[in-house]
Order: sequence, then structure tokens, then C-alpha cells
Amino acid sequence: MISRVLHSDIFEQPAKGIFFKKSLGTMAKHTHTFVEKHTDMLCFGASRQQDEATLICCLQKFSDDQAMGALVPRLSDDDCELVFNTLTEILKKYFSEEEYHRLFLKDTPSPER
Repeated sequence: MISRVLHSDIFEQPAKGIFFKKSLGTMAKHTHTFVEKHTDMLCFGASRQQDEATLICCLQKFSDDQAMGALVPRLSDDDCELVFNTLTEILKKYFSEEEYHRLFLKDTPSPER
């Protein structure tokens, strides 16, 4: 299956219009457990620790399959591009290439501990 999602190497080429093969593995690789376990109030601006917890919860809720299924078809082309480019730029800014492949694409095995 070919998907226009993210190039497997955003560090060397622009993401827009780049194609890559998406893995069709049967085991789930992604987790959203923080939002399920978090019991504190969600608010932003009180402290860095609370800001981080709130951001994680909001992003995990945002990426929920049902929420995305309802939201994405309503987004304009410009908004789709804005979200895609914003996420890509944040990943490029804060992840090394190795982290991007291991933590985001999940196309390389985690290092042995």
C-alpha cells in the first residue's frame, strides 16, 4: 500500500508530495496510554509539568481514530497542509533522524536495554 503521509526521511527531502510504503504489520505499534491513566486537571499555563501533561492528553485525544475520522474530512486543503507541515517541522526540530525512525515511523527496532 502506498500512502501520501510522510516521507521516510524528512531530514533530507521536503515532506509535501513525497510517498513511502506503509507497513501493514498486524501488531499495534502505537500507544495512547498516558491519556487513559492521567487523572489530574487539564490546564495550560500553570507549570511546565502540567503543561506537558495537558499537551500529551490533548494530542492523544486529537489523534483518536473517531476524532480524526470526524475532523479530517472537514478540514480544508490549506488546513490539512498546515497540520501536516507543522507536525513535520516539529519532528525535524526535536527528533534526531534515528529517533524519528524509531519513535515516530516505528520502522526500526528499539535498542536493546
